[in-house]
Amino acid sequence: IAMSRIKTRESVKDIKVIDKAAVASERMKTALVRSKDQFENLMDDGQVTPSEYAEDKIRYAAEDVADRVGHDVSAETKKAVNKGKEAYRKHREEKRIEKTARKKKVAPKMAALFIRQIDRGRRAYHSFFSHHVWGDTSAYDLCICTDKLTPEETANVIKSYIFARD
Repeated sequence: IAMSRIKTRESVKDIKVIDKAAVASERMKTALVRSKDQFENLMDDGQVTPSEYAEDKIRYAAEDVADRVGHDVSAETKKAVNKGKEAYRKHREEKRIEKTARKKKVAPKMAALFIRQIDRGRRAYHSFFSHHVWGDTSAYDLCICTDKLTPEETANVIKSYIFARD
């Protein structure tokens, strides 16, 4: 009786065959077409004289150099910006550790440990109740840096935002 309730199905294993000759011929065909196109482009540049050929070569070389320089400058700018952001983040973290160490009257290493524990708890609380990633600013309605604001000024900023939003 128990056997009648067991559902079975046939399993078919098959071997996939790769036609190496077809793959090789397709690759050769595309290589031939590519070579033919490159040859035609070389032969039909519309250059009549050697000076026109030289002008084109110089222009293409200048464009290549400009592209490379632009790419290098962009990459270096990104590195510099990231380095600046990291230095600013580190500076703020150091200030936060100093402030906490003064406030709690502990060594800076203990203050850093305390801050890490508090942040870990805040991150877990935030993730559990909001279902958003901690630090993802797209989930925030308002971000306020309270380092230089009193509690009353912070409350006024929040009130202003609420009235402006409504």
